[in-house]
Amino acid sequence: MTSLQLALSDQTRENALSNPCQLEQIRAYVDRPIYPGLRGRVRYHSTYWFGVCAQNLTLPHGTEVVVTGRDGNTLIVEPILA
Repeated sequence: MTSLQLALSDQTRENALSNPCQLEQIRAYVDRPIYPGLRGRVRYHSTYWFGVCAQNLTLPHGTEVVVTGRDGNTLIVEPILA
């Protein structure tokens, strides 16, 4: 991947995370379990973020989630239900 491609992908990611209208399209995976009221860890592309569940649910490792918002360095996520 060229430096231009990396810069564009970083810019696209930052724009998506700062624009709530685009957040509904962002999918990520739970890296460390998220428990009700507690932060876990979420992997989005090749970066790791703190994550909390918008619902009163436990999300185990590997759960595919959609990012619905962001509070500082913490992503607000919900599970993708099949």
